[in-house]
Amino acid sequence: MLAFSLATGGKKRGAEWPLTDVSLIDANGQNVQRLAPGFNPTWSPSGDLIACLDYGDNLDELYIRIVDISTGQSTLVTTVKRGGVFPVLAWMSNTELLYYQDTVVLFDYRTAQKSELFEMMTPPFSPSSSSPFQILAALPEQGLIAVASGHALIVLERDGNGIHVLKQLEGVDNPALAFSPDGSALAYVSALTQQIKIVPTRSNDRVVELPWASRGTAWSVAWSPDGASLVYVDADGVHMVNRDGSGLRRIQEPSDSDGILRLAWSPQGTSLILSQASGLLLSLPILVNQ
Repeated sequence: MLAFSLATGGKKRGAEWPLTDVSLIDANGQNVQRLAPGFNPTWSPSGDLIACLDYGDNLDELYIRIVDISTGQSTLVTTVKRGGVFPVLAWMSNTELLYYQDTVVLFDYRTAQKSELFEMMTPPFSPSSSSPFQILAALPEQGLIAVASGHALIVLERDGNGIHVLKQLEGVDNPALAFSPDGSALAYVSALTQQIKIVPTRSNDRVVELPWASRGTAWSVAWSPDGASLVYVDADGVHMVNRDGSGLRRIQEPSDSDGILRLAWSPQGTSLILSQASGLLLSLPILVNQ
């Protein structure tokens, strides 16, 4: 099943922002179900909950919500004033959601408790107020968290002793940030070099640096379900590369990739779902040994 933002045909009062619903669709492209108002849906690891964003009627406020897909019940997590940092959502467990609002916040869906992530760290961490860590990624199964800004990227681990720093790296260029499924690597776009880097999370093995795009940087990255390959999209097209940096190849031409906003793998690793600016969702078959 796929969660996506579906335009309703209406617009917010006094604005040109289109109304959208978080909706579900079967993997074969059938049986669309409207779930709740919102956009940018993010599945919980268990698949029972979806976190999403939604604007108020006058666009002055942005809401972070969690929707129970079995009941359709929507829970308001917090309200963000317009003009601040646009929230990036990342699930830390089946019921814990990370988001940025002045600082990185961990929201527990079961208890409705909110905790500041940096105060939970051992030892406590004091980020720079001039460059907030508003970019987030997490891998709940491995207890891994990445928090980033344009000036720094920090890889964290939560274990029985709390939350502690694994690595500190250079800043990132955009929210294209993703852990490999086994947690051994993190892919991101470096703010210093504009290159995609694949960095080991727990070791000092070699860092893989992929070539620059002819213009701009990559804006979406996605690991294959088995962690053997990384796919990314930039101005030069859609590319696939092995996790060690070998076998780099283009699987879609630049003329076809300009409108792609986001990539996602099918669970079987046999195709990609491409989300386009035009509103289309496309399936791209993947030949692993091409």
